[in-house]
Amino acid sequence: GLGAGEILILTVGTGASDDPSLAPRFSSAAFAPVLLADVTGDERFVWVPTDDSVAVRAAGPERVELIVPSQARIGSPVSVTVRLRDSFGNIARPAGRVNVELWMENAPQERVEVSFAENGPGWLRIDGPVPGETGVVRVLGRSDLSDGEVYSNPVRILEDEPGLMVFWADLHGHSQQSDGCGPADEYYRFARGPAALDVAALSDHEWQLDAEEWAEKQRLCRACDEPSGFVPYLAWEYSLGGHRVVYAKDCGYLPPRAAFDGPKELWQVEYNHAQIHAWSQDDTGRALRDWGDPRQVFADHAGKEALVVPHTPATWHMGNDWDSHDPQLTPLVEIYSTHGSSEAADSSRPVNLYVDRGSVRTALARGYRLGFVACGDSHDGKPGLSLSGPYSGGLTAVSAARLDRDAVWDALVSRRTWATTGARVLVDFKVDGTPPGSVVRTTGNPKVSFEVHGTDFIESVEVIANGRIVHTETPSTRDASGTFDDQRFKGWSSYYLRVTQRDGHLAWSSPVWAASV
Repeated sequence: GLGAGEILILTVGTGASDDPSLAPRFSSAAFAPVLLADVTGDERFVWVPTDDSVAVRAAGPERVELIVPSQARIGSPVSVTVRLRDSFGNIARPAGRVNVELWMENAPQERVEVSFAENGPGWLRIDGPVPGETGVVRVLGRSDLSDGEVYSNPVRILEDEPGLMVFWADLHGHSQQSDGCGPADEYYRFARGPAALDVAALSDHEWQLDAEEWAEKQRLCRACDEPSGFVPYLAWEYSLGGHRVVYAKDCGYLPPRAAFDGPKELWQVEYNHAQIHAWSQDDTGRALRDWGDPRQVFADHAGKEALVVPHTPATWHMGNDWDSHDPQLTPLVEIYSTHGSSEAADSSRPVNLYVDRGSVRTALARGYRLGFVACGDSHDGKPGLSLSGPYSGGLTAVSAARLDRDAVWDALVSRRTWATTGARVLVDFKVDGTPPGSVVRTTGNPKVSFEVHGTDFIESVEVIANGRIVHTETPSTRDASGTFDDQRFKGWSSYYLRVTQRDGHLAWSSPVWAASV
């Protein structure tokens, strides 16, 4: 035991490249490690309170990244978010002035100059080049950081606004209100700022929130709502009977029978094996604990404007056995997050440990109509750019009529989405001309068509029907399109598209369900 006045010094890493370090790889203005001590030698840890925190700073910038909207008007400047990132992926402040030159892929003669001031913010949003013709193009850039050119994500240049537009969302992440880093308001500032998101949801664990924090979530949901600019949704992660994220359309929503009685500190659960509290209660008012009955969450939100989306369904400890399902509340499933892919056994970047009975394909095989979303599940307070998991955080593309609460909600309920591992890939997928999320009635063999515009060279485009890969193309280009007639159609099938890029990023369209007339 330590005596009064004695000092314990902890060294986090030595700086050697082969030395494992407990230091976070993500930057944080106030990183507060939890210090636990076994003071009695019985392997029961107690919390050592401390008010100390450390600032974890990004390393120097090593690369430039360009993010543009997925659609723009001809003759108007394309908005470009220019980000400087370090070797870990953090937004990095420049030690000296950094100059970036931008131009449109099909108009290299027209240039826009961007300059980052010394020690200034590591990101800027500017009016970029002006497109002179329609089509799918990219903004290119060259900077002081490297000699090579960098490409933005693809942008579709249009003469008029389309009936449906593409918006980018990260629908799952955490703040210091639960087991994440950073304040809740900073989460949304980052989403609207360097993350360049259109839609976001802060989904802290409900058993770690108190009543004051829930009121703060509601306030932020209202304050950050900006039609045509940014849409936040009230959300929380529900951890009984498999992890699910619950979304409410209304910022004032309050889960029924909220108890606000869970342990605040995560270490109480992880280290001392305390049973997890949740807001859900049984008929006697006793809080359900640990795994509980997964049907409870559906009963709590039946008939409400809420969504219940399974999170990492194919994991062994957070997964879903699909025995409990409500098609009205669950039109979507999280196919990917920073934990990995829950699609199927043949998917790259699998969740750990993968369990097939909880996979997305298992759910589709049971006849469930589920659209796909991908999320960050960021615990570093950086939605859209999560660095806190084994893989890059995911993003969801939402095809909506407008960027407002009602239109985006309608798109989510209607399964007008596709999911990616973080790359803003454009995916257009149809069966007999019918878009994802829908059922098409067909009199013959369904005709599948696709158009994909990648952020890197596309290695493969796979059509998956009823859990089997039925068609593959290997374009090795940034842009690809094709058609496929399913000669093996037997009267009913679910179809979706899986795209794999050279850099390892993936994209999945939501399914289309085809049935014979």
